Amino acid sequence: MFNLIDTEDVRGIFAAIGKDAGDSVNLEEFKKIMSIKMNQSLGGSEVDRAFVMLKGASRDVISFEDLRRISKEIGEDLGDEELKQMMEAAGANANGDAIDLKKFTAVLNSSQ
Repeated sequence: MFNLIDTEDVRGIFAAIGKDAGDSVNLEEFKKIMSIKMNQSLGGSEVDRAFVMLKGASRDVISFEDLRRISKEIGEDLGDEELKQMMEAAGANANGDAIDLKKFTAVLNSSQ
């Protein structure tokens, strides 16, 4: 697995949006952070690598459980309602439980 961002990057980006590194962020703030980190339009291979890193190993989508795992890995213990809102904002499938590569790409590009 590769790292998109390191600890110093987190501190710098959080400072740029007026947050301390230990603060929580909501979806809009997360989009700002990702936009700062990826301030140019992402190429296909970069999006593909990020998607693979975030999704579960046996699926072709980012699931609700993947999002829960990711939030814990980055130190954010988000509640189910917050995670559901993130899934909805990303345009999860009809069941509201998965984000495919196309929608993931659209979310990343819309935050710029």
